[in-house]
Amino acid sequence: MIKDGYELVVTIVNKGWSSTIIEASQEAGARGATVLKGRGAGLKVAALFGIPVEPEKDIILNAVPADISRQVLLAISHSAALVKPGNGIAFILPITNIVGVFEQQDG
Repeated sequence: MIKDGYELVVTIVNKGWSSTIIEASQEAGARGATVLKGRGAGLKVAALFGIPVEPEKDIILNAVPADISRQVLLAISHSAALVKPGNGIAFILPITNIVGVFEQQDG
């Protein structure tokens, strides 16, 4: 069944932080997450034998009901100290329609 009323919380952090992000998002009401591996394409801050090093990233996607997306974003931001430079970024994108999301049934 096609649903609406969801938003996508996207978090991009250094490799190894995905467990912290997932735990914080679940404590804030998210039911699950998808983790993708990425590579930074911003400033090259280090070099190994003269070759620029591109840091590996974890990209965490949480499709959540719109009414909890802000609290999930704030929990993620707090858990990974995203207000500090270089720790990562998180943002919310609208989801127009979504399929495959099932509400948990009591009983």
